[in-house]
Amino acid sequence: MTDGGLSSFDAFQQQVGAWSGEIFPRAYPDSITAHLGQAVADLADALHGNGDARVEEEAADCLLVLLHLAHTLDFSLAEATRRKFGRNQRRTGETADSGRGSWKHREEGREDD
Repeated sequence: MTDGGLSSFDAFQQQVGAWSGEIFPRAYPDSITAHLGQAVADLADALHGNGDARVEEEAADCLLVLLHLAHTLDFSLAEATRRKFGRNQRRTGETADSGRGSWKHREEGREDD
């Protein structure tokens, strides 16, 4: 597949978006984003709780909500992710984040990213 699977992922986004539009007909970007926040909180809870199966389910929920948002805003999440990943790969340096096990990348010559 020459597009790296983007076509099938975009088709899946369309399927999820159409279903979400039927199930949540009054959803709008802010309400979808609030739903995403809850899905991420559920994922964090799962990481500290009931094992791998729940983590997988909650991670999938996060992706489904992101697909709904991308469909609503009419952009390809697959293409946006591919562009962002390429940008992340070009970044250099990192800033420790208070010992919490995360970091912030910086692009060469930029301190604010």
